[in-house]
Amino acid sequence: LQQQQQQAAGSSSSSTAAPPVLPRYVVWSGIDQKTCLKAISASNLVPIVVQLLQQGDELVTDVAGVRAAVERLGAADVAAVVTTTSCFAPRASDDVTAVAKLCNELGVPHIINNAYGVQARSLTAAITAACRRGRVDAIVQSTDKNFMVPVGGSIIAAPAGNGRDWLVQAVA
Repeated sequence: LQQQQQQAAGSSSSSTAAPPVLPRYVVWSGIDQKTCLKAISASNLVPIVVQLLQQGDELVTDVAGVRAAVERLGAADVAAVVTTTSCFAPRASDDVTAVAKLCNELGVPHIINNAYGVQARSLTAAITAACRRGRVDAIVQSTDKNFMVPVGGSIIAAPAGNGRDWLVQAVA
């Protein structure tokens, strides 16, 4: 009887185990547009903004700054790195290929904000290269900016392969 009680106590204590600790930070290559920042905050995540570097007359991705932020926080505590393909001058498109390679190396999800980019052949080529050479978990695109839909919406895409199972389950 004691043995059965101990086994029952052991099985009940395992069912009350603490839930896993989820990542809480999003490393974000900053832009002046606030929608991405609002989405991060609305998801109850903490944005870690990596400032851009000035290169000539453009503001460009600080890939070393993204690496430093992920390493400082710890990859397990980073929900994602978010990059942006297009915005307003003087900001250049993020180097999505370099960040994709970095995310693959560090084991951190990578989301590309491609709100304005579907119509730009150079940006779609950059995203394709990022998907082939590194890690891209999702690409978010705006329906009103890209497809002239009068009401806001988005299309979320993910590269083919094992990495997109989370997206399929999220919309199922």
